[in-house]
Amino acid sequence: MDVGDSTIQKMGFDPMTRKRGDMTAETYTFLGCDFEHKNNDGRTDWMLTLMATNITMSEVRSKYKDTVANTSIAGHDAVTYTLSTEATGDTCFLAMDSPVGVLDLQLDRNPVRASGEPCDRIREIAQTLQEDLPKK
Repeated sequence: MDVGDSTIQKMGFDPMTRKRGDMTAETYTFLGCDFEHKNNDGRTDWMLTLMATNITMSEVRSKYKDTVANTSIAGHDAVTYTLSTEATGDTCFLAMDSPVGVLDLQLDRNPVRASGEPCDRIREIAQTLQEDLPKK
């Protein structure tokens, strides 16, 4: 997955903060990057992780069945979820089908420095990303 700096900026994050964050396990692979958004004081208030993965949408739905909410992003199948029903509300995940496979986004809010709901904002971010992805 190649996401250009202009797309990162459109999503509201600083491409200069890009940090590679690949992760592999026995059967799963996640390839991606982390990005930061800083407030007016220069402190990180939001962090976005973008990952391309070989996990299927069906597997995501099964693994997070207690918190998953079905949605659609730019006409593509998607779900939002949290890691547990006891999550604090400062982190939200969104997995969506795309022309390049399943993309998994994680949005973290620093509650001391930022307001807003991560699960609301992540949908807007995903919409922008989906619109800028290459078409099949």
